[in-house]
Amino acid sequence: MLAPQTAPVRLLIVERQPVVTPEVRARLGRETNFAVVGRVGSAVEATRMLRDQPLDMVLVESTLPEPGAVEMARFFRVRQPKTVVVFVTRAYSQTELFEAARVGAAAYVRASTDADMFLATLRRAAAGQFPIDEEVVRFPAVAARMRKLEVNDRTEAVVYALRNGWIRIEAPAS
Repeated sequence: MLAPQTAPVRLLIVERQPVVTPEVRARLGRETNFAVVGRVGSAVEATRMLRDQPLDMVLVESTLPEPGAVEMARFFRVRQPKTVVVFVTRAYSQTELFEAARVGAAAYVRASTDADMFLATLRRAAAGQFPIDEEVVRFPAVAARMRKLEVNDRTEAVVYALRNGWIRIEAPAS
């Protein structure tokens, strides 16, 4: 007996200027577990698409003009909390990383990331993991910004972030 087929992850790309590489786009088109339902150039268009069809994942250009990526992520967290938001960036920024984590993005990926790694990150995010957690704890400056939340050390900052749903700890794969 065959295992039940799961529906592909319905994915929307939101970018004013191409940030998702042609190689990643082509690979997404060949992946049976992802279905790219569209590409739009603004947060406003993305929210319109949400009204027309449910989305499982949104890849958003981190430098999207107003209303920007952070505001769009907030909107999706309220209106469609099961939609996974992934920030895609051309230039890595600890400030952007902090903001992405703060609004509940599942991942923060460089546009230049190898296609295999990019897709692996998307698969992890689609499976309910938060690859962004690994990035947050790697940077002391990001942790320092969390100390401004009136916590005494990184441990308290992580506990605070966990309690507020900003990050989630996943069990290691065995």
